[in-house]
Amino acid sequence: MSKNYPKHLSKTELKLLMCLLNNQGKILTRGEILKSVWSYSPKTNTRVVDVYVGYLRKKIGKDIIESIRGIGYTIRPNKNIPSKIIRRNKI
Repeated sequence: MSKNYPKHLSKTELKLLMCLLNNQGKILTRGEILKSVWSYSPKTNTRVVDVYVGYLRKKIGKDIIESIRGIGYTIRPNKNIPSKIIRRNKI
């Protein structure tokens, strides 16, 4: 995990993080995330979710967001976002 805190998240990164946190413990499909964060059709063929998850991982730590191969992403209930990220972004 990067020690260069605090990290500022873009508006889209923050929306993605909030989507995952609001569903913490639930596996969200890429389609569900596309619809929630970008208002795209769940059938849209795009890698935007994967790209933004990569951006988030660089800022909040690689072990927070878990990939579920062939399905989507989740944040496990026992994972915590570093408090400096939360304060900086007013989560």
